[in-house]
Parts: sequence; structure tokens; C-alpha cells
Amino acid sequence: MSFPEYIQVSGFTFFMHGWNRKYYKSSRESDGCPVYLLDPYMLYWVIPIIGMMVYRENGIWRLKMIEDCLAPYRKKSEDIPQSDPFGEYTGGITVSPVDE
Repeated sequence: MSFPEYIQVSGFTFFMHGWNRKYYKSSRESDGCPVYLLDPYMLYWVIPIIGMMVYRENGIWRLKMIEDCLAPYRKKSEDIPQSDPFGEYTGGITVSPVDE
């Protein structure tokens, strides 16, 4: 399967909306699939946003902070094969492809 260079994450609430962005495909792999990253950045030049990643682990796509040990958001459809990262995640988060 080919994976796009970018994916769009959306659905985070106002206080976490800095993570509703376009994520890029990194050179890293997890579970045979690419890892998508959002690098840390400053929102409105004053609010630090922690980097995020979308990755596959044990057949399940997950979304989590890069330097966080808390449980990640996970793709809701755990009972079917998950060949791509697109769809609904816990917490109302959505991952979709980006048209370039």
C-alpha cells in the first residue's frame, strides 16, 4: 500500500486545536507503516505546541504526543484490519488524507 506524504488531523477541541493540522510522513516506520509527525511549534508566537505523531502499533493506528507517556488516542475500529491511518479515533478525532 502506498501512503500519502501528508495527512490531516481534526476534531481536537478549542484548548487543543493546535494539533488540528497537516502531519507529514517521516522516514521512521512503525509496524511496517510510516510514522506521521507534527513538529513542535509556537501557536500565535506565544503558545508552545507539543509535537504529535500518528503511528501503527500491533496493527492499531494511534495518535499521541511525541514525548508523552500517557495513553494515546486510538483508532476506533480495532476489530477490523487497519491498513491505513484514516478514520475516527477516540475522543472525536479524525484523520483524513490531504489533497495536494
